[in-house]
Amino acid sequence: MTPTQLSTLANWAFGPQWRRRLARELGVGIKTVERWGQGRRPMPDATARRVAMLCLAVLRANQRAATVLCRKLLREQVRRSARAQARRPPAWRPLAGTERDGSR
Repeated sequence: MTPTQLSTLANWAFGPQWRRRLARELGVGIKTVERWGQGRRPMPDATARRVAMLCLAVLRANQRAATVLCRKLLREQVRRSARAQARRPPAWRPLAGTERDGSR
């Protein structure tokens, strides 16, 4: 995994504080993660696979949470709209044949 790939993937999964969070998840020091991210030290292949799987799991969980939240927000908007429609008085429309044109 290249330093660019690591920083991009980890930033998507963990946000701006990805170095600290990734170090904690992997059980390594933050300096080690910083060295991998800067390309000063190569990341072992087994660790790269573990990072990829970990980030994938976090991204999937975030996607599920976002989907649940969006569905909840949409349901609330539909309910509010239905309540607003129920409270709104019907629009006035003249009955057929009763329009006034100003002449008698």
